[in-house]
Amino acid sequence: MRTSSLFCGFVTSADGSPILQNEQGTTEFEPGSITRLRVGDSVSFSNPPDASQSYSGFVNTQIRSIASALNVPYELLASDVSAITFASGRASLLAFERVCDSLVQTLMAPIFCAPIWRWWCKIQVATAVLPEEILTAPCRWVAPEFQTLDARMTTSATVQKIRAGLLSRAEAVASNGGDVEALDLQIQQDCLRSDKLGLVFDSDARKTTLQGIFQQGSEADDGASPTIQ
Repeated sequence: MRTSSLFCGFVTSADGSPILQNEQGTTEFEPGSITRLRVGDSVSFSNPPDASQSYSGFVNTQIRSIASALNVPYELLASDVSAITFASGRASLLAFERVCDSLVQTLMAPIFCAPIWRWWCKIQVATAVLPEEILTAPCRWVAPEFQTLDARMTTSATVQKIRAGLLSRAEAVASNGGDVEALDLQIQQDCLRSDKLGLVFDSDARKTTLQGIFQQGSEADDGASPTIQ
């Protein structure tokens, strides 16, 4: 950038004789200025390299080095998604998720969360809110689930893990920041309200399949015409 800013002008006399410094002096370039030359003098300018064309590449290289050292995806650090694809973005997010999970289990959970948990349990025991067994009860830390580029694929994978017994509903709900008991109560209230009003939704697994077809033997499969939402 310093080299590219060396923009200079050269004045050549008509007969080729040198122009003395004390005779002509140095002309400062200013916006809107007019400089008069001697008769026959010509002006030529230098052509320094333009660093602006490679400047963005230089900055991107520096940011990528910083992102690599921090184990953070370049796209997240620079907020630049101009050159990202679905496959590359998903790969970088999965790698970043493994780094974050490692930090949670080795740094955040034992150093920050565990002392707060023990302190809270002691208060609950001292105030007779919880039994003393809570002090020795195991505690498992579940990190928030990463939001991927395709939430449908993530949801489908979670459902398959639950159906295969590899993941519990409680842990799946906890990873989304929810409480499974509160969620079950909400689902129960929704079902009771829908039954009271005679409504059948595609999301009601008691009466419909995933494709919205009535389950065999359900109350909706009685020849009546329930309301489908």
